[in-house]
Amino acid sequence: MRDIKRVILHCSATPDYPSESSRFDLFGAADIDAWHKQKGWDGCGYHYVIRRSGTLEHGRPIGKVGAHAQGENADSLGVCYIGSRSPTDAQVSSLLSLAGEICLGHGLGAEDWYGHYEFNPGKTCPGFPMNLFREMIRYYLRA
Repeated sequence: MRDIKRVILHCSATPDYPSESSRFDLFGAADIDAWHKQKGWDGCGYHYVIRRSGTLEHGRPIGKVGAHAQGENADSLGVCYIGSRSPTDAQVSSLLSLAGEICLGHGLGAEDWYGHYEFNPGKTCPGFPMNLFREMIRYYLRA
């Protein structure tokens, strides 16, 4: 088992389709797997993918090093929500639930969650300030 020390949060940089759109829940882990294989990678680089509906999907096995943040993958998990800047309420709920499971399962805290942009200034994902999300995790873990 790998020694997980942090989680890096990403977005798929696809449109934030609203629930009224026929494309709302179209994209998921299988699509990312195909996109990453097209890049020559060994499949989906993220360990978890959260669809617009909030459905949590598994990508790369946790025991396998991810391919989601160059130079930062060896001791991290990659989590990606489908969209760009506006996760749905269901995605936020799933993210917080997953954060609770990961924190408890790996002995991590809110401070161990990072946005991709915090390692690569050329990136904007997850599309919102991580300080806000870390505070949400702290609140969730206390509840």
